[in-house]
Amino acid sequence: MKSIGYARVESGGNIAEQKERLQSQGGCSEVYSEKHRGVARKARKQSFGHAIRSLNAGDRFVIDRRERIGRDDRDADVLLAGLLIRGVHIVVLDEDVDTQNDDGAFGKDLVAKLAEAGISDDDIEAAMKDAEKEGEKTLRSKIRDADLPDIARMVEDGVLTEDIAARYNANDTAVRRAYRRLGLPKRRRRDAGKSRARPEFDTQAARS
Repeated sequence: MKSIGYARVESGGNIAEQKERLQSQGGCSEVYSEKHRGVARKARKQSFGHAIRSLNAGDRFVIDRRERIGRDDRDADVLLAGLLIRGVHIVVLDEDVDTQNDDGAFGKDLVAKLAEAGISDDDIEAAMKDAEKEGEKTLRSKIRDADLPDIARMVEDGVLTEDIAARYNANDTAVRRAYRRLGLPKRRRRDAGKSRARPEFDTQAARS
């Protein structure tokens, strides 16, 4: 399990202070960050897309408050619900939220609000895909030769393609090309590319 933070400030804000808090209070091993100008622009930017691409089921996603990830509270709630559905634990420092230790209370409240607003699981997944696409715009399309030995070791250890791609901020195609450059047999490439099954947050049970 890893703890990934996300920090975002308006242009001129103190990003370093926010990152330090996520690390010290949230226990984050890595913090993705960006600056945002003006309320009219999309709040879901490239670094947020990178952050959610790096998360696996069982990991923790840490923010100081919800407004960091959405245009408004509902937009943020949709994305947080998407992470819960993918098995990611949510930590919101200003609200004392930690879904790893709240017996599902935060998730049930979130799902109830979204259901009341007419937002479906399909809407939630569409929002997550849109956010991931923002991050994909700046992914590397080539792995450096110097990184190949480490990638070979990760494949040997059973690390998945999607996790290797997140580690190098690269797209999956770049990683598959690296496999070919390493001379990996096609079967090994296919095995490395298999996605991990994600334990899903049961939205139907939460609505009942």
